[in-house]
Amino acid sequence: MTDKDVELVTHRKKRGHRHHTKKAAGSEGKRHKGQRKDHHVKVFKTPKETAMAFVTVAEAKASYTIFRLIMMSFIGGVFIGMGAYTATSASAIIMPYNNTATATTNSTQPLFAAGALRRVLFAATFPVGLVPIVLFGAELFTGNVMTMTIGMLSRTVPIYRGLMVLVISFFGNGAGCVCVAGIFTYFADTFDVDPQHTVLRDLVAYKTHLAWEAAFLRSILCNIVVCLAVFGVAASEDIAGKMLVIYSLISSMVFMFAEHSIANMFLIPLGIM
Repeated sequence: MTDKDVELVTHRKKRGHRHHTKKAAGSEGKRHKGQRKDHHVKVFKTPKETAMAFVTVAEAKASYTIFRLIMMSFIGGVFIGMGAYTATSASAIIMPYNNTATATTNSTQPLFAAGALRRVLFAATFPVGLVPIVLFGAELFTGNVMTMTIGMLSRTVPIYRGLMVLVISFFGNGAGCVCVAGIFTYFADTFDVDPQHTVLRDLVAYKTHLAWEAAFLRSILCNIVVCLAVFGVAASEDIAGKMLVIYSLISSMVFMFAEHSIANMFLIPLGIM
């Protein structure tokens, strides 16, 4: 082989190496199907990623000490009590419509029923109690039902630990709600005057006169919506998205006439007092 042939072979090898290097660089920079660009910001998780996040959260909750669970559950109950307190006070702006008192003086009927308007105000303000729970990480029984169930079904959380979290969060939320009902409303004489007293009396009377099967089915509906809200909050990556999920779903829960067990731990004891 002459020197000219050797130079030709070397030149071809160099050209092939440069071609493979350029091709490899191009393949590394090329995005795969479904892959986001580097400057894109991910604003939500996929359902699979959200479910895996719940497994991690369930493991963390199961590792909490009993004292921490009690305190965080109590704080969660206080927040829900504050939300129910705000919603009941806001709905008292609309006074009940008295047909007999106005029949002789005015033959026109109101455009909207007073009960419907009160429900609108209740739905608009009740999610206030869920916002601090999301921001500060307090424990809420209705959300823990889904979280700990996912952890137990994935076998990453022992059954007895999952049940312990549910029991403590239930009674801790109840204690927080009763505390708000007793200290900040009953002893503060907030609902001793009308229209707050009348609205609270009518609301508690309506809830306590429900048939047990109706209350049971409405409670199931309530927790379905709450679990959807909790799942949406976990899927969202920013605070604005989390707040949007809370307000849209929790407000719709009120319009569905659903019964929130923890909120009732504020309303019914306050009605008894």
